Amino acid sequence: MVMRSSRFVHPVGDAVDDAPGPARAIAAAGEAAGASLLALAGPVLAVYFASPDQAVGLWGAIQFGLGAWLLAHGVTLTVSIGVFSLAPLLATALVITTGTWAASRLCSWLPRDPGPRWAWAGGLRRDVALEGLAFIGCYLTLGILACALVRTDTMRASVAHGLVGFTAVGALSYLGGLLVEFRSDIGDVADRCRPLDWVPRWAFGGARAGLRSLAGLLTVSVVAVIVLVALRYSQITQLYHELSPGLAGGTVLTGLQLLYLPNAAVWTLSWISGPGFGIGADSTITLTRSTPGLLPLIPALGILPEPGELPLLARALPLLPMLGGVAMDRDLARRCHVGWRRHAHGLLVGSVVAATGAVLVGMISSGSLGGGQLSYVGVQPLLLGICVGAEISIGAVLSQLVRMVHQGPADTSTDAGHSPRPRPQDAPVPSAGLNHRPVRRLRPMSTATRHTPTTPAGRPHTPPAPTPEIPRPPDNYDR
Repeated sequence: MVMRSSRFVHPVGDAVDDAPGPARAIAAAGEAAGASLLALAGPVLAVYFASPDQAVGLWGAIQFGLGAWLLAHGVTLTVSIGVFSLAPLLATALVITTGTWAASRLCSWLPRDPGPRWAWAGGLRRDVALEGLAFIGCYLTLGILACALVRTDTMRASVAHGLVGFTAVGALSYLGGLLVEFRSDIGDVADRCRPLDWVPRWAFGGARAGLRSLAGLLTVSVVAVIVLVALRYSQITQLYHELSPGLAGGTVLTGLQLLYLPNAAVWTLSWISGPGFGIGADSTITLTRSTPGLLPLIPALGILPEPGELPLLARALPLLPMLGGVAMDRDLARRCHVGWRRHAHGLLVGSVVAATGAVLVGMISSGSLGGGQLSYVGVQPLLLGICVGAEISIGAVLSQLVRMVHQGPADTSTDAGHSPRPRPQDAPVPSAGLNHRPVRRLRPMSTATRHTPTTPAGRPHTPPAPTPEIPRPPDNYDR
């Protein structure tokens, strides 16, 4: 078997080099699950062995590590104090990255010859489909097994959420591995499935610009969280002194807080755009007022502002999403040269895509951290999407109006069905320089002066019609 690329090495040993593709996919899924589980549960076991008080027991520490791994896949955990459903997004990104790494090394063994294809599935390569199903199925099986192990009197895992979470992570990992390996040749995986060919150029450019604008806002939010940590460092260290977790416990506590850094970035984006967020049932932090309420003793929560009114300068923060709309307009204008009408349609598509993405990240970054006061932590996803989409739209429209004032509203769209307006036939061609004389367009020759080829008998010559060829599908398509 010939590898597609020499950049990757097979994920397992030489024992399965000659094994069928599904067998290698099962081994790769096991490697992905084992690597991510070791990365998340390893520190928990290290603290257990380093702590002198081992009242929890080894099996309890293993269950706690499995619970952290399940929580990263979106599995809800029910414990004695309540329900834990707030997934650490950095841990989720870790498991997806690990799965993509293993899947890319699996896909590097796909042969250059595509082999049989499934015509009913858009020309999908059969080997890619079989390996993908084996990879996702094995990953899902391991996840359900972990959910079954975490079912004791003190902790229970939701199997229904495990079905959804592990299927989604396995599918995203395998698709990511295909993209890493095939890159620009990803269309060869299913050569008859071209959904982007039906999408107008301005719509695709607008969607891409909207995603980039949302990604830029999330990056700004991450930077804002880091700045707040630096400004409130004294309050955070004071909470550490009150807890006194020790060296090993402090390291694990800091690592757990870092896993929720993307969640904090989404909450900061909600605060910047206007809706705000809450850490518990009676907690509300907006641009005008801070009401933290009763908070758990978590050092990272020291970055929250003090209760009371916030400065007037905070009310200007919604200008940042508007600047994201300006960036979206400039990005679309630079990458997609269409008329102002199609450009406006592209900005509308980008705003809708950015709002939808904000709703999705708001949903996955919110949840519960137990019962009672912490029954819901996070943002209101729908309100976040509406505010982000509206503010990005305002900034994009203002930016387009400014450009139209400077450049003019001439519509030069070249999309399908929107060709440039034709000039009159007698209009001269625009001059290319000072010494260039305009050239008059020639009128078309009349039908009376055209020469018609004839046969020796004087009859008009009619060329024979070409014989149509009946297209035949390739031999490697399964009907």
